[in-house]
Amino acid sequence: PALYNASLPTEKGVEVDPFDYVISSDVFLALSGMAARFFRPIPTANSVLSAYSAAPFSDEAVLADAIAQFQQSMANMEDTVDTTEAGETYPDTLVKPSLLPWYI
Repeated sequence: PALYNASLPTEKGVEVDPFDYVISSDVFLALSGMAARFFRPIPTANSVLSAYSAAPFSDEAVLADAIAQFQQSMANMEDTVDTTEAGETYPDTLVKPSLLPWYI
């Protein structure tokens, strides 16, 4: 069967239960647990906060202002996420620049 529990309808006008096409709760819990086991914090040197701070970008004087603005924007975003999510029971921090990888 398509997706998780049911085949997709092949004609118009068929009543569809959207829950037939989503992951079941027990599978979601298992996959979430597996993903958590493989989570590894990203070192600051490899996060978006340090993007463009190494050669060849740091060697270009013409890029210095743009890189400084970018890094300031990322620091502001980090602070915004920290402030906004601080009081939440389940904070959504997936978009924090310090958690996003950056590899050169």
